[in-house]
Amino acid sequence: MLNPDGVINGNYRCSLSGYDLNRVWHYDNKFNSPEIYYTKRAILDQAKVFLFIDLHAHSKKKGVFMYGCQNRASPFISRHIPYLFWKEIEYFNYYQCNFGMKLGRDGTSRLCVHRLLNLPYSYTMEHSFYSPIKEKHHFTIKHYK
Repeated sequence: MLNPDGVINGNYRCSLSGYDLNRVWHYDNKFNSPEIYYTKRAILDQAKVFLFIDLHAHSKKKGVFMYGCQNRASPFISRHIPYLFWKEIEYFNYYQCNFGMKLGRDGTSRLCVHRLLNLPYSYTMEHSFYSPIKEKHHFTIKHYK
């Protein structure tokens, strides 16, 4: 968890310094966002990174899904991991996944790690605050297990 100081004070996106830590991965500033700065250094120190997944909660969409990075050379490579999740995880919805790389998302971890390491398997996994797709009740402990 990269934002414990913000979360403990009621924020789920911004740190106490006021930075949206979901959008500042493209800046290298150890004073304004040390959480991101040192996490990127730790990733770069690894010998080989095969898979990167940033875990998030989603406030509007239901279910569990992923955002990935489209690889121009091999457009379907980034779809492999979400497809496997869809086959194995009951509440994962492959059809809600998105593999586009929209403008304005340059500061997200998945895009920064994808570009930094030329990594096709770089994702943000989103989990609904509310409920699974097919059900009208909230997630329970059973769902999380």
